Amino acid sequence: MRENKALKHMLFGILTIITAIFFFLMISEIGIRLFLPEHLWKFRDFGNEWQLDARLGWSQKPNLDIITRSDFGSVIRFRTNEDGLTPYTVKRQKTAGVIRIMIFGDSFVVGREIPSDKTVNADLERILISDKIPAEVINAGVQGYSTDQVLLAMEKFVPAYKPDIVMYGLCSNDFGGNMLEESYGIPKPVFSLKNDNHLEAHFPVFQNNRSIGIEKKPQSWLQYSALYRLLQPQIFYIRAKFMKWDEWNTVGFCDDFYYDPEAVKKIDKKLFVAMLQKMKKISEDNEANIVFYLQPHLGEVWEPHIKFIEKKFRLKSGQYDRYALQKFLSKIAEKSSMPFCSMIDFFVAHQSRGPFHMLPRDQHPNAAGYEMVSEALAKFLSDEGLLKR
Repeated sequence: MRENKALKHMLFGILTIITAIFFFLMISEIGIRLFLPEHLWKFRDFGNEWQLDARLGWSQKPNLDIITRSDFGSVIRFRTNEDGLTPYTVKRQKTAGVIRIMIFGDSFVVGREIPSDKTVNADLERILISDKIPAEVINAGVQGYSTDQVLLAMEKFVPAYKPDIVMYGLCSNDFGGNMLEESYGIPKPVFSLKNDNHLEAHFPVFQNNRSIGIEKKPQSWLQYSALYRLLQPQIFYIRAKFMKWDEWNTVGFCDDFYYDPEAVKKIDKKLFVAMLQKMKKISEDNEANIVFYLQPHLGEVWEPHIKFIEKKFRLKSGQYDRYALQKFLSKIAEKSSMPFCSMIDFFVAHQSRGPFHMLPRDQHPNAAGYEMVSEALAKFLSDEGLLKR
């Protein structure tokens, strides 16, 4: 009899705890939604704007016309043309006398959280036109792309659009993505380098009925929880500690490049150089010049973040080198005879115009960041004599 009472008491205690936790979570969920700004907790599945692609893994859907609200309240109307490019008005046929520039890259190039008139392509085009240079700038970026996918996108679009200048906006997490056969839960292409330095492409294989986006299943409901989204950066950081370096880098943890020399050594340099050379050949075969640049990382151009990292990891004086990746890429550019636009000093000299990223939770550029990138690119193109007809 006493054992039954003890068991009932224990079960009642467990039930009480579960009930208390449930009500705590419910109250927290409601409170977050009522009292905190949406950009801290609202989830948007941008994967629904993609389509599966047998070569690229995924690509931007054509003829999109979607209205969303950015993390900071701006209304964003995102529209693509028949090839999934922006601006939506761009046609394959070039306008005579106009310099056509095509920028390739990932989400840092797309600028999905920025109004369309403040993205890198819009800013660069506006700057060039204001300098009396007739120009048209096309955004061929796709969220989540790494160097291998950018290369294949160039194969597809450079012959079709015949740009005069091709640009690759390299992101510091592209290096990890180049090693993965799957990213963001979607199969992707990957290249291997043969003994004769020949690139061999391995294209994605999709299961039957494979789709993109968060499926409406109970196990996916967590993504829509305000409490989970609020805590997600901390949860994700803890999870990332158990990932391999390529996965860690791909999801955006790139600060180690600037204080750990071993991180730079993990980059597959030969593979990366081979892909750059292939991009150069595609451009030259289509009578275009090619330029690549490193998207300004928070850990390179924003002093408060650098100080935070130095304090967090208790780094010694001089251990942090904001130029680590830039030095690495400058050497590659020199050996590959490819123009490389370095931007760090330009950003450092204009700290008063910052911050340049969507702080505190997002390291993508904000409007000021894209404006700075565009100014640096315009100056570089002019200095290199690439805007002469």
